[in-house]
Amino acid sequence: MFSPNTYIERRNVLIQTIKSGIILLLGHKNSPINHAHQTYPFRQDSTFLYYFGLNLPNLAGIIDTASGETIIFGNDAHPDELIWFGPQTKLAENASKVGIYKTQDIATLAIFIKTALRQNRQIHIIPEYRYDTLVTIAKLLHISPEKIALKYSATLLHAIVNQRSYKSAAEINEIKAAINITHEMFKTANDMLNEGLYEYEILAEFQKIATHRQTKFAFTPIISVHGEFLHNFNYHNQLKSGQLLLIDAGVESKNHYAADITRTYPINRSFNTQQKAIYDIVSQTQKEAIAAIKSGILYKTIHLGAARCIFNGLKALGLTTGDTECAIQAGAHKLFFPHKISHMLGLDTHDMSGLRGHATDHNENAHLTNILKYTTLTMDLELKTNFCLTIEPGIYFIPILIDRWESTKKFQEFINYSELKKFRDFGGIRIEDDILVTSEGAKNLSINIR
Repeated sequence: MFSPNTYIERRNVLIQTIKSGIILLLGHKNSPINHAHQTYPFRQDSTFLYYFGLNLPNLAGIIDTASGETIIFGNDAHPDELIWFGPQTKLAENASKVGIYKTQDIATLAIFIKTALRQNRQIHIIPEYRYDTLVTIAKLLHISPEKIALKYSATLLHAIVNQRSYKSAAEINEIKAAINITHEMFKTANDMLNEGLYEYEILAEFQKIATHRQTKFAFTPIISVHGEFLHNFNYHNQLKSGQLLLIDAGVESKNHYAADITRTYPINRSFNTQQKAIYDIVSQTQKEAIAAIKSGILYKTIHLGAARCIFNGLKALGLTTGDTECAIQAGAHKLFFPHKISHMLGLDTHDMSGLRGHATDHNENAHLTNILKYTTLTMDLELKTNFCLTIEPGIYFIPILIDRWESTKKFQEFINYSELKKFRDFGGIRIEDDILVTSEGAKNLSINIR
């Protein structure tokens, strides 16, 4: 974790921004695999980590914006648990490490919230993505889980996303640390790459490196000769000469900041003519996108610029045709480039994607619509200095999608389906790097990964 002052300062920003009411942030509980004592590896909620720093289960944090008082609710280990887990640090000692000097038993949280509600104090909560957390909050507020969205605090959501979007020097160093370990993984993959290897053998080496570095994956790695499928988590294929291997992987730093890197390699270490042509388009698209980044530019500008570059590159190969602007506006490029050019990066691989406006489906919460642009890289987001994001263009030839579009003659004025048949079994190519927006433009933090 960072110094106590880091967390104190972060919480103080919230206090100064929210000014009234009580902020309630719940940490995660252990998640059982098949019974209560057999659990998945624990990973704390990122917003809880940001303000309270403790990667421990069964905690809740309260910030009283009127008094400035901060409380951690949790439990010390029961004596019987010490038999199984050995000596455990006391809750008060853990809390002091993040600048909190008042702790209470988790059972008293319900009483605390009930008292605050009787005093007509607002309880500020944010959208939850785990149902067990949502149910806990609903019980605390005495409402049904189906109505919890009516209680989301637009003020708190805005404040958190705005604060977490800007990365401090310490946070940037954490991302760099995660990139350094990820670099080791990609170097290992590059060194061992050969015909006859299985995808799972590369995964095993990645896990070995992560374990050796006392960290874990920031997300489930993609290691696949079928890079045309965007989230392919199978590892059973044997590598063959002439194929492409797409690797999308990253680890967390010791303070849980993520790296997210993608490279696409030819199995026999040399692209054929067709592969080289597509790779060059993706590479050029990424270079232009990174060069275009500057504080104040709209994400929409970066994304659409990438779409143009890809469409024009494919046009030079005879795969696309017609007016580029009309094709982009219609969405014809999505046959080859179906995802966004980027996402934010930080404590989450897709940083703060869990803070999307879950409540906007409710008319009562229409006021949340205006802050959605802060929660994800939507088309109207303005990039700012010290934002950290990925830039990851790709070109994919997805047979099932090609067949679907061709059967309905979709965008036949922009796509040369007869020429496209030559690429049906091509696969996919993506290049992804982690980028810091600076006052001068953009800094590629992962440029040394080959």
